[in-house]
Amino acid sequence: MMDYHEKRMRKVISHELGHWIVTRDLGLEVGEIYIKFNLSPEEPFSYDASSRSFPYSALRSISDVERHIVNRGTAAIAGVVSQIHFFNGNEQHIFEHDAIGDCAKIKELFVIYRCIKYPNELVLERESEHLNEFMGIIRNKAKKIIVDNEDTMNGMITGMFNEASYSDFKNEFSKEWLVNLCELQTS
Repeated sequence: MMDYHEKRMRKVISHELGHWIVTRDLGLEVGEIYIKFNLSPEEPFSYDASSRSFPYSALRSISDVERHIVNRGTAAIAGVVSQIHFFNGNEQHIFEHDAIGDCAKIKELFVIYRCIKYPNELVLERESEHLNEFMGIIRNKAKKIIVDNEDTMNGMITGMFNEASYSDFKNEFSKEWLVNLCELQTS
């Protein structure tokens, strides 16, 4: 059975890996994942984590922009979806405690999405309905990718946890290292 620190570390790893796997699956450029855990017995558990991606694509039409915004939203929500998939939890709680930056990014993307999808919609009462629509689209798209890659992600979470444990819990997992670990899981 996992102790508290191991479970929290695996949640953080699954969150960042969710961003990475989904971004990669969407055909966008991924980079490294950085995770630093503070496991000092004198201080509460804390961490600093990020996954780097370069999600730029050719935008030649308004439908390209809409698809890009949905893909960026899918990548942004993927950490939360991954955390829920592997460790359960409440989406709102995760957004408020573990994914504040992801939430802000999704809200920003939603404003663009709404302007594209509903350019003449001025009624603020429908904003909540439109946000629920956008969240449903990106959440379902991320969930499908994570479910399709569940076995790979399970192996990668374990590999990243083992590597983090070995190296004093301060890791920069390079793109090459992550790609190799991913390929080991699928071969």
